[in-house]
Amino acid sequence: MAYVTYAVFNGYIGEQEVPYVTANPEVANSLKHIAYINVSKMPGGKTSDGAFIAQQYQKNQRILHKQIETLAPDVIVAGNTMHLFLKDFALQAEMFTRNGSASFCKTGGRLYIDAYHPNQRSFTRQNYVDSIVSIIRSELTPKPQSPA
Repeated sequence: MAYVTYAVFNGYIGEQEVPYVTANPEVANSLKHIAYINVSKMPGGKTSDGAFIAQQYQKNQRILHKQIETLAPDVIVAGNTMHLFLKDFALQAEMFTRNGSASFCKTGGRLYIDAYHPNQRSFTRQNYVDSIVSIIRSELTPKPQSPA
C-alpha cells in the first residue's frame, strides 16, 4: 500500500516511477497520511486464512464500523476483505467494475476498491499499484464540464 499511497500523493504517477521503498523513506512515510484498519486487530503473518479473517470480522464488527464512521474516508481499499463489508455498506458484488487487478464501486460519495491483499502473488506489483491508482485517479479527479 505504500507504493499506491505514494503514487496517488505524487500526481498519480505509475508504479515504475515510484522509488523502491528501501531507496526512499518518503515511500514508507506516505502511509502516515492514510488510515489502515486491520480486520483481525492483530499483526498477521505472510498469508491470511479467509475463514480466520471472516471470524475476526464477526468478532470485531462493531469496532471496525466505529473506526470507519469516525474516519469518514472518501476511499476504502480492502485487501480481499470487501465481501465482509458489502451488506454493511449497502453494496452488492454486482455493483463493482473490474479494472486490472481490482474492482471498484462509487456510491454515496465514497469510492470502494476491492483489491487483492498486498502480499498476493497473482499480479505483479506494477499491475497491482497501477490498477488501484488508475481507479482513484479516474473516480476522484473532477471531470471537465461540457459547455452549456
